[in-house]
Amino acid sequence: MNSIRTVIKFTFLNRFRSKAFFIITAIIALVITLGVNLPVIIEKFSTDEPVRVGVVQEGLPDAAMLSEYFKANPGSNISIVLFSAGTDGQQNDGYLQSEMDAGKIDGYLYYKSEYQVVYKSENPLELGLKERLQAAMQNIKLQSDLKTLGISQDAMTQLQTPLILDIEQVSDTKNAKTESEMMMAYVFVYALLFLLYTGVLGYGNMVAMDISGEKSSRVMEIMISTVSPLKQMFGKIVGICLVGLLQMLIFIAVAGANLSIPQNKTIIQDLGLNVSDISPALLIYFVIFFIGGYFLYATLFAAVGSLVSKTEEVGQAIMPITFLIIAGFMTAMFGLTNPNATFIVIMSYIPFFTPMIMFLRIGMATPAFWEIAASIIVLFLSILGMGWLAARVYRTGVLLYGKRLSIKELRHAMKSLQVSK
Repeated sequence: MNSIRTVIKFTFLNRFRSKAFFIITAIIALVITLGVNLPVIIEKFSTDEPVRVGVVQEGLPDAAMLSEYFKANPGSNISIVLFSAGTDGQQNDGYLQSEMDAGKIDGYLYYKSEYQVVYKSENPLELGLKERLQAAMQNIKLQSDLKTLGISQDAMTQLQTPLILDIEQVSDTKNAKTESEMMMAYVFVYALLFLLYTGVLGYGNMVAMDISGEKSSRVMEIMISTVSPLKQMFGKIVGICLVGLLQMLIFIAVAGANLSIPQNKTIIQDLGLNVSDISPALLIYFVIFFIGGYFLYATLFAAVGSLVSKTEEVGQAIMPITFLIIAGFMTAMFGLTNPNATFIVIMSYIPFFTPMIMFLRIGMATPAFWEIAASIIVLFLSILGMGWLAARVYRTGVLLYGKRLSIKELRHAMKSLQVSK
């Protein structure tokens, strides 16, 4: 037991004290900080001056109403500048062009036909500008048409009152989620799925690289004389798992600290999200499935890492395992919008996909407790089975050098090792 503790401690401290750990952690923490604060940063560097849109009163029907509309809605960030000129469309086009060239306006509107308005600007694709202008003109046109038809103001108000649609989740359990809880769960589950995907893939790859590196440098031969291959394998897996959990806690703490900034709290509230809607149980399940998924794949990565003699060969050797993780992640991305689909439910019980798919179902749907328990039992039984198989492969693979192994040669070597014992 002391020897496996020594391997765990050595692996953890070796990774924790490395420059790569601090550099990668700092870079990812910086990216998280920038990502969370991006809306605030954009707002700080963006100008508060509205877009000045020129309109010739005689050339655009209801131009005055359009001006009043944007004055009543300053949040649209558009200011209508009214001009007087001839009524000919082409004349107005040329006149407004000269005003824009002089810097008096940023763009201009004119009627090309009865149902077609043109907006011209040097920057016509400004984010959301077309939609805001079109919504305003459509609203004004509707009011003008209703007045022409002789419809009263009360009737107009009634016609324009929007229908409010609320969403409630139907469930046989008492844990059905409200719309706010579902929105928060979507954001939270998406973020944790990404952490689960990158964590399992990244730290599993780290296990394979560590083992192949020690094997290629012949350090493995010295270590085997003091620590059994089995203890080495599980010691490395546990040690890197601890490093991964520490790094994940740092990332979550950084994200939480940035989200607690008052400006970001306001943005979250404006989006209709409530952090209190996050279920603490979801965090517990994340830890369970992260550890389960990591150990399942880490045993495979360890076995593969023991079979290659050069670190350059690791990338190609672990490709099939990488495809499994990617397949699980892509399926989970689809399941975010349809977590109760039959094939999503089925895949949540397949051990290689359980960590991401069942975690997705817990966050976005309401699976029964027995379903969650069954998937966790299947996952950890699979870990035991894969651990046993990986240990046999590892014990044989670390002692074999030279040419690439075939399945036949590996089986023969494993049988020979078993007979020699």
